[in-house]
Amino acid sequence: MRLLGRSLLSLYCVLASPVTMAYSYQGHQLIGAIADRQLGDAAHAKVAEILGLELRVAAAWADCTRGVKADGNGGYAYATDPQHPEYEVPCAAFSAPEERARMEDYVRRNWSNCSDAPAGLGCHSSYHYTNIAIQHDRYDRRYIGSSEHDIVGTIQAAIAVLQQRPAPAPFDIRDQKEALLMLAHFVGDLHQPLHVGAAYIGADDRLFDPDAQQAPLDPSTRTRGGNSIRDEVAKANLHADWDQTPHSLAGTLDSALLPQARAMTPTAGAIEAWPVIWASETLKASRLAYAGLRFTDDPAAPGQWIAQFDDRARYWMRKEALQRTEIVKAGARLAQLLDAIWPSPATVAEPAPAR
Repeated sequence: MRLLGRSLLSLYCVLASPVTMAYSYQGHQLIGAIADRQLGDAAHAKVAEILGLELRVAAAWADCTRGVKADGNGGYAYATDPQHPEYEVPCAAFSAPEERARMEDYVRRNWSNCSDAPAGLGCHSSYHYTNIAIQHDRYDRRYIGSSEHDIVGTIQAAIAVLQQRPAPAPFDIRDQKEALLMLAHFVGDLHQPLHVGAAYIGADDRLFDPDAQQAPLDPSTRTRGGNSIRDEVAKANLHADWDQTPHSLAGTLDSALLPQARAMTPTAGAIEAWPVIWASETLKASRLAYAGLRFTDDPAAPGQWIAQFDDRARYWMRKEALQRTEIVKAGARLAQLLDAIWPSPATVAEPAPAR
């Protein structure tokens, strides 16, 4: 009964819950703004040529595509959500007919190209995350919760298209503009801890590593990136807590962020491997999202859990500090990635001046 209850509730939550945006659109815009100011001249020129808008604006696009719904007859149409008009704020930049048509076409091409898409949603919805157990020290495609079309594979596919190579299966990426729109968002998602590290909770309400057991995974133990864990104080789920951009950062590019971004150590190795390196780093950081928490079954919602905090004020301070660090990393790394794809002498010789 517990398995059935959790399975049915998970299906209901996927179908009925509003769109969640990692770091909210303000956080994604901040990541894009940091990258805009860090780009070398060559990459800056290519972004302007391909997109015709700043990364700050482009960063919301992949979440805006979630407004495209299937009609059940093979058609796909973008629709606003009258109950959540705030979702349209970052999507206004894509309101022209040709841009709405691009979003609808992207969803159509990436809706049924994988067999394990979340119930009622297209395959493209799974591009935003992976669900590696927090007990691991690194991302590995062999682990439960990963897939060829998770966030790591998605970023690698977008890189391939920007390097003028075909996107690997199962992705269908139309052109470099689409790849750049995807990359501007998904690098941010990769640095949201609950978009990478996942908690699996057993019958005793304790965390466990599903890769360390012999038995097949019980689906009722998945927490869906914290979406099935309720924070009674914040009146939201744990994933939503971590999606919320700290008020100290929302909509601002304060004087401390750019020096921190410029001080980031560049990632070594081939750029195709960078998403794996970054996911492994975020996976380790995600443990902090579950530290100091205890879980109990939620009597008001069978199949979910309630998070109990050892010290909620301390947890919240730690959360906001980590979010700030991850947002700076994401912005710096988005710029580093684009500079590696489109290098210029200025970025090779010394860091690009702030714009």
